[in-house]
Amino acid sequence: MFRNKGISGQRVSTNAPYGCTRAEDGHLLIDEEAAPVVELIFQLCVEGNGPGKIARMLKERGIPTPGTIEFQRTGRTRRYHPDDPCHWTSDTIADILEQDSYLGRTTDFKTAKLSYKSKKKNNNPPEKWVVIENTHKAIIDPETWEIVRKVREQRRRPTKMGEMGMFSGLAYCADCGAKLYHCRSTTWTHEQECYTCATYRGKKGCSAHYIRAVVLERLVL
Repeated sequence: MFRNKGISGQRVSTNAPYGCTRAEDGHLLIDEEAAPVVELIFQLCVEGNGPGKIARMLKERGIPTPGTIEFQRTGRTRRYHPDDPCHWTSDTIADILEQDSYLGRTTDFKTAKLSYKSKKKNNNPPEKWVVIENTHKAIIDPETWEIVRKVREQRRRPTKMGEMGMFSGLAYCADCGAKLYHCRSTTWTHEQECYTCATYRGKKGCSAHYIRAVVLERLVL
């Protein structure tokens, strides 16, 4: 019965992801208050910001956390912090960026219990997932989703200022193939930021290739 429900495209989880609400029949509906925040989080990621920085930016803008919204609507305090209602965490941001429900699809059986007697869940491999497309209205378009996937898959190093360049982990030296590292300083303007060849930085033989960030942005645009 439980598996038949998931195979038919009905959502097995009883919890709606942030940005959505759950209808009486179990299907997801757009949460008009929270959905714009989901769009903002994805856009900030596309612009090269990591989960930690996105969390700080949301707090600076005074945006309530999912736990705060839940408390305001239901009175539940499990994720509510009255002393800091806008304190987002990097883990919360990362979870949102991994939530494929925003594409308008339902993915069931991502986890499984070892036994009905146990509450512990293990992650299932993707081949055991049941994915049904177009089960509800999407918040994020496929193009944005793919950009975020590629950005998240890259191993990117933040600068000492805790920031990541838009093209960190995506740009490579045309001569030696090494990554171009994002360089900036607290005394530099954005126009002075640049990407330099990792091989040259390590003094292993490549030339001093670099390109200013603003030039790279203009070329891509």
